[in-house]
Parts: sequence; C-alpha cells; structure tokens
Amino acid sequence: MKLFLSSEGVPHADLLKGLLRNGVEKPRVALINNAQDPYPEEKAKERGENLSKLFDSLGFEPVEVDLREYVANGEELAAELRTCQLVWCAGGNSFWLRYVMRTSGFDRIIKDLLEEGIVYGGWSAGIVVAGPSMHPIELMDDPNKAPSIIFEGLGLMDYFVWPHWGTEKYRHLQPEGEEQMKALPYECKKLRDGEVLIVENGATRFLPV
Repeated sequence: MKLFLSSEGVPHADLLKGLLRNGVEKPRVALINNAQDPYPEEKAKERGENLSKLFDSLGFEPVEVDLREYVANGEELAAELRTCQLVWCAGGNSFWLRYVMRTSGFDRIIKDLLEEGIVYGGWSAGIVVAGPSMHPIELMDDPNKAPSIIFEGLGLMDYFVWPHWGTEKYRHLQPEGEEQMKALPYECKKLRDGEVLIVENGATRFLPV
C-alpha cells in the first residue's frame, strides 16, 4: 500500500512518481475534486481546472472523476480507477468528500485498488478522510455540509492527519484541536503546508518544508 499525503499542493512530485508502478512516461491520475461540491459552482470548477493544469505540468495525464456519477456503482468506478496509476483527492469539505465516497462505493473498493498497486494521494480533505476517523476535523470543516455525517475514515492508516497546521486561517483552532487530539484513542499528526507524509509498504517517511 502506497500513500502520498500532503497538506497543500504536490511537493516532491519526483518522489510521488517514484511510487507509481510500471514506469509509465506520462502516468494517468484520477483527480477527485468532490470536496469542492458544497461551494459555489464557478469556484469549484476553477479549482478543478487548476488541479488538472497542475498535474499536467508535473507530467501526468489528468482524468477528472466525479464520484457523484457513480452512486451505488462501485464496480464501474473501480474499472475507471484501474486505468490510472494514481488516485488523487483534493481539498475542500472533508465531510462532503467522505459522504460521496460512501455513496459511490469508493470506500469499499479503495483498499483493493491499493493492493493492486494503485497509489492514493491527496491534500487537505483528501488526507483527512484517509485515517481511522474524521475527529477532530469538525473544528475546521462544517459536518452539516454533507447530507449524511460520517465520522468513520477510510482506515488507510491508523492515525489522523490535521492539515494546514500553523497557517493563519486556522491558527485560532489549534489550541482546542491540540486538546481534542490528546484525548483521542489514536495517534494524530500535524502537517504544515509544504510538508508530506509518504507511506510505502508499512513504512512512513516525513518530508519537511
């Protein structure tokens, strides 16, 4: 199982490519931008376009995958994702992203895809959903943005990651976040923008800014 967990953006893109199988010259990446769904359509569209441009500039072949198009159709979704070497989940509202992962069947197929050699990566909301639970990200993201609130994470790793640690926008949340994370029954890690966690076959590497 290989994971590339970023607070913001795609730092160390060369190391990300090094995780991918088959040595494809221009690997396909499935871009999942659904964490932007609760926000104004034009803004979400712009961020999706910027996401595609970013990965294209890094030498990937971006493929936009909208989980809303695969409601209760996990098999079709899995077939689409198997055409890619990397699945990338971008930022936005973590609870909405987790909700569409449930309704599309993404949360039931992702571990099988990882076992087959596909890499999971993401930033912000895309890494929050990957742990054992969403607590305490409700301090940062509004759970009520999602039609159904799901706190259970994907369980791709056994710790929670709080992104954007230390940024001005969220600094006022940190004292309460610290207290809540200390009380949780699982490990919590903090990532600053520019920092990355790489998980490969059970080993975790931390790459500072």
